[in-house]
Amino acid sequence: MTKSIVIPLVVGILSFCAGILYGFDSGIKNYAALESILTGHISTGYAKKLTSPNEDNIDATKGYLEFQIDNGLDSYIWYKESGNKLLSKISLSEHLEQYEVSVIQLAKYRANNPETDISKFLEKESAIKSYKETLHKRKSLIKQLAGAE
Repeated sequence: MTKSIVIPLVVGILSFCAGILYGFDSGIKNYAALESILTGHISTGYAKKLTSPNEDNIDATKGYLEFQIDNGLDSYIWYKESGNKLLSKISLSEHLEQYEVSVIQLAKYRANNPETDISKFLEKESAIKSYKETLHKRKSLIKQLAGAE
């Protein structure tokens, strides 16, 4: 009698856990695929701007790429503070293989090409405060990693 209860219960729990992991993994892959499509779409506009070498087009493209560099550094900071390391090892192991090397390259680039402080363009005090906090974290990370190999 006990086996007839325990076996289905164990099978049910294992199936539930496998379903959660499968759903999580599928969700990550779906998000990455959709994000790549949108990023590719945005990139087509900037690629077109590079075909006509006027100063405004080049500045717009450079600005977009600079934003992506800062976003990469900010994402690294977020991942170190809040990312789920265990689930990343399970579902994103291929991303983890190069992320330290990648962020060091981002930091070296940013150390040699400092960003412009844009806080003067922000209107709300809360936005300025948030931006300055993020900028401080980013600069600390750059200082820490720019000399790393």
